[in-house]
Amino acid sequence: MADLIKIPSDHHAREEALGMGSFIVQAPAGSGKTSLLVKRFLTLLLEVKSPKEVLALTFTNKAAAEMAQRLKEALDGKSKDKGIQEVVKKLSKYAIKSKWGEGYIDSLMVMTIDKLALRLIKQTPILSNSGVNFLTDEDPEDLYRESIKETITANADNHLLFKYFNYDYHKLTEQLLKLISKRDQWLPIVSTLLSSKDNNINETYEKYYSDELSLWIDQKIKPNFADEDLKELEATVDAAEDSAEKSAKRSNSHNKMRSRYT
Repeated sequence: MADLIKIPSDHHAREEALGMGSFIVQAPAGSGKTSLLVKRFLTLLLEVKSPKEVLALTFTNKAAAEMAQRLKEALDGKSKDKGIQEVVKKLSKYAIKSKWGEGYIDSLMVMTIDKLALRLIKQTPILSNSGVNFLTDEDPEDLYRESIKETITANADNHLLFKYFNYDYHKLTEQLLKLISKRDQWLPIVSTLLSSKDNNINETYEKYYSDELSLWIDQKIKPNFADEDLKELEATVDAAEDSAEKSAKRSNSHNKMRSRYT
């Protein structure tokens, strides 16, 4: 019974994501996304003839480095995840049988999308018309700024956007620059919303945000409090919400009164 309680509610979805096929993994921070991806990567290695046949792509160098480190730690037997430990045991035997050699751990294909593009270009210098000295920019901020400038110019009639930033071009540029540098965090979500058949994007986003927040509270906050403490905390939050609503109503009423006498 104790073992059954410890099994997460999305256990079947996690197991299904380890198999062949395409899957989208969406979950809040700290829910085990990276562990699931590491386990999936290792599981897929059992299905190929060469370790280079499995490729993990990321948006950022930081994410690629973290993924590579987690894979190396798992293969070195340092993972505390029992599921990963079992896969590593099978993989160790499979690697010996397939004659991969001990160095295969350092040859695992984990990289950013631009690094993959660079690799492909260098392998086909004639077809790509780029030569062999083609390089990627490790600090693309200037390219981002140029892209932002072109986008702003193309959308100069978007008065709502500019009004929101008080027609401050510099402030808008800096905000967009931050968004682009963190696009791996929001782009998948926005793409899903835009491709959704549901026309009410605001409602869809609010539901997604509410679900993510509820899951985060259940996993990160509730385990740290006793039931009595949680009830007291919920009562405090409810009281704060009521107070905020009353304050908002008074403010609206005051504004209406002012508009009548002006």
